[in-house]
Amino acid sequence: MSHPESFIWLNGRIIPRGDARVSAFDRGLLYGDGLFETMRAYDGVIFRLSDHLRRLSSSTDELLIPMPIPPGEIANAAQDLVHRNGLQDAYVRITLTRGAHTGSLALDTQQAATLIIDCRPLTPSPAECYRQGISLAVSSCLRDRSSRIARHKTLSYLENLLVLDEARSADSRDAVILTDDGCICECATANIFLVAGGEVRTPPVRLPLLNGITRQVVLEVCRKLGLAASESEFRMEDVREADEVFVTNSLMEVTPVADIAKQKVRQCPGPVTERIRQAYAEEVRRFVAGFKNSRS
Repeated sequence: MSHPESFIWLNGRIIPRGDARVSAFDRGLLYGDGLFETMRAYDGVIFRLSDHLRRLSSSTDELLIPMPIPPGEIANAAQDLVHRNGLQDAYVRITLTRGAHTGSLALDTQQAATLIIDCRPLTPSPAECYRQGISLAVSSCLRDRSSRIARHKTLSYLENLLVLDEARSADSRDAVILTDDGCICECATANIFLVAGGEVRTPPVRLPLLNGITRQVVLEVCRKLGLAASESEFRMEDVREADEVFVTNSLMEVTPVADIAKQKVRQCPGPVTERIRQAYAEEVRRFVAGFKNSRS
């Protein structure tokens, strides 16, 4: 059975995916000099797109990568691309690079940036991940607190891939990354939360971690539910004593953790995690309905 051709947005044009080309000298390819955002569309609507673009803009300001068009135009292009591809539940990615290499390694290249928007059907996490939880390993890679790029979603992603490979070698879905002094930062692809004594805790953004959009939504949800929630540093011993552990990202949403480094978490899925997961789903439904009402 044939499928309709899919499209990609590249530097202002929607073109067939097979026709997409970037320069062999693009700094994203040569140096990992760029940023990306990964998002999820529900019923054709990209969830919290403006928050993702706000984070992208913040990173471009700090890393001096030019934004070729305003965020509002990027948002319209991304939504249009999802519609053009006839997608409902979709994976959406924005990739921004500093553009073609001019021979100088200076950040101020005066070159036009490269901007790509891609989307494709979403392959959701298996239902068992939410019913039974996932396994986490603990990575041997330690992160320096002074890292200047860990707080940004950069194309320099090889360390994360190494951590994921380490996790898979340990039959785990992901792995916890620690600072060089033993505090938990995050996982390779997700933020991490624990629940202890009814309080929800997640590492603070002063640590070298990505301030995930789902992480932010979960903290909002906790306030709405009246749950005590804090951003505070903790270590592996705190996780071992926790009642519940869960991880978050835009694609897997709120996912309970069954064990870390082969040690079982006390409750999986725990009642607090389930309340948050259901409230997150309701937040998605409200957002999608609100977006569609604004367009009708």
